[in-house]
Amino acid sequence: MTNCARLFAVSLATTLILSTHLRGEEFGRMPLRFDVNQGQTDPRVRFLSRGRGLTLFLAGSEVVLAPDGRPDAAVRLRLAGADPAPEVSGLDRQPGESHYLIGNDSRAWTTHVPGYARVRYREVYPGIDLVFHGQQDVLEFDFKVAPGADPGAIRMAFKGTDGLRLDKAGSLVLATAAGDVVLRPPSSTRTRMARGARSPGGTSWGVAGGWDSRSGSTTGAAPWSSTRR
Repeated sequence: MTNCARLFAVSLATTLILSTHLRGEEFGRMPLRFDVNQGQTDPRVRFLSRGRGLTLFLAGSEVVLAPDGRPDAAVRLRLAGADPAPEVSGLDRQPGESHYLIGNDSRAWTTHVPGYARVRYREVYPGIDLVFHGQQDVLEFDFKVAPGADPGAIRMAFKGTDGLRLDKAGSLVLATAAGDVVLRPPSSTRTRMARGARSPGGTSWGVAGGWDSRSGSTTGAAPWSSTRR
């Protein structure tokens, strides 16, 4: 390969599913709705979403997934070495509004909450955006890697799991008290030609540091092999 060769910018995508739920029903194909947090939950949360069998909280520095809405089974996902306070914004405004009528005191209710189909974390790593979207029992997230950015910087750390393993299909399986949470093998898409873009050599999960049974955490997982083209 010569120095003048062109490489494509890269989009890396992975899908997270709850293995205890079956897909294919009409409701399961409905898109997730990400509501802006306007006081209806912890102030650290920027967006929240409730699907079939999962509750998702998107904070500035981490993502919390609660299968079946159970706090005791919650899994926390954090990007190791990433910007701790990235710009977080909703994309694709959805029709209608949500109303959180919790309790008997109407003064504590949160109403007219806008919702979005996607949420973007801008520049979590230099030149890399993270975008969340999905369906009712399936959460998907994409890393948008700009030309010149290094996808090898991406490392995900998990906390709150009862175990972590790679299955025969190459999926990353996180054991929880509510059942397994499965991250399917990531895929990569070259979105446009540009000089200086770096591309991962493979699209598989790699686990670094192992799993700590005392804290229920892993120190790092990366969505590709270490070899690059």
